[in-house]
Amino acid sequence: MSGLRLLFCLCLLLLFISPARSSSSSTSVYILGLDQNPPGRDAGREWVAICNSGEREIKLEGWSLWTNYGRRGKEIYLHEVSIPPRGIRFFFHSRRWLKNEKMILILRDERGFEIDRSPELTDEKNDNRFWMRTNEGWIFGLQEFEPGGRWKGEVKEIISGNTILFSPLRKAGLQAVRLAGVEEFEPDSPEEEKAIEIIRELCEGREAEIDVDDERPYDEDNRVRAVIFIEGSNLNLKLIERGFGSPLPQPPSKFIPYPDFTFSPEIPRVGRKVSFDASPSWTLDPSAPIIFWRWDFGDGTSGEGEKAFHLFDAPGKYRIELQVEDAGGRKNKRIKELRVFPDLDLNKNGRVESGDLVVIARNFNSPSTTPPFDLLDLNLDGFIDIYDLVILGENFGIY
Repeated sequence: MSGLRLLFCLCLLLLFISPARSSSSSTSVYILGLDQNPPGRDAGREWVAICNSGEREIKLEGWSLWTNYGRRGKEIYLHEVSIPPRGIRFFFHSRRWLKNEKMILILRDERGFEIDRSPELTDEKNDNRFWMRTNEGWIFGLQEFEPGGRWKGEVKEIISGNTILFSPLRKAGLQAVRLAGVEEFEPDSPEEEKAIEIIRELCEGREAEIDVDDERPYDEDNRVRAVIFIEGSNLNLKLIERGFGSPLPQPPSKFIPYPDFTFSPEIPRVGRKVSFDASPSWTLDPSAPIIFWRWDFGDGTSGEGEKAFHLFDAPGKYRIELQVEDAGGRKNKRIKELRVFPDLDLNKNGRVESGDLVVIARNFNSPSTTPPFDLLDLNLDGFIDIYDLVILGENFGIY
């Protein structure tokens, strides 16, 4: 209790003595993309993507999205909504709210201040193409997919006997996905009705993963061509086995192993063990399982094995590379960025307690990018401030 009282007193003191920051968290929030003319009907399928490029969660309670739909425009208010650090949130509305021609979208905060706005945007293509914001400005088109990747989302609707609506898919809130290898049906035919029944029973409203065709990611109607996995089960193959298509040809490139991995804890810290697990890696070749895993931890050190662990000596961003090899000698690699945060035991006495609060307080507003002060910026936001004290208070007693 004494440590918590000290934290409370320090927080009150620092609220009065600390200078105000010049930046606002809202400056990290912006409109990333939108689709005003999605596949099929517009109502319920139009979407807007909002991005948080900052290092803290942003709560959008009371914020709004205004569009020039209708005579007076339409304003949608956001409630109980937040965006995680460096995250994206997609917004839909049950009714139409985005014009297809010369549409403008404005993002406002809870005070009604304008945070961001789009230029006039027009979309006359009733398909997967959408508007995306890039460093070069707003562009209209189809998104690209990295070879070998799988993307998680939810099967929202069944469009036909070989097409579903999947949400989200990378930078898009909603995309039409064509089940590769499953044939086209005559509309409203008994065959299509049966295929729809099977798909609905197996996956409608359920979480799924899709594996996009590396050779031909889109068909002639700009639908994403992919294999759908429901709890590891291949939906396309189930339909093909029931006579609704032909076996998928497998070019040699499709047999390469696909590396993937997870790490824990969620917030890695300097000097503390970080565990890496490559068991999510997979291959389409049942006769050539993955037999070798090699790790590059981005700091000049490496490791081997399906599971590994590592200790990082300094905070910052690290490019973690996993290379896998199957029994046929085929190799592939994947890179993910890992952010390592400073350790919480600042006075190195083996636990997090009031003495660590004093270390932060004594170095308040020091240059967090200069050693040894970089080890005190516990959330890597560029400041040694009250937020670092709060992090310590939330973790009292660990270690």
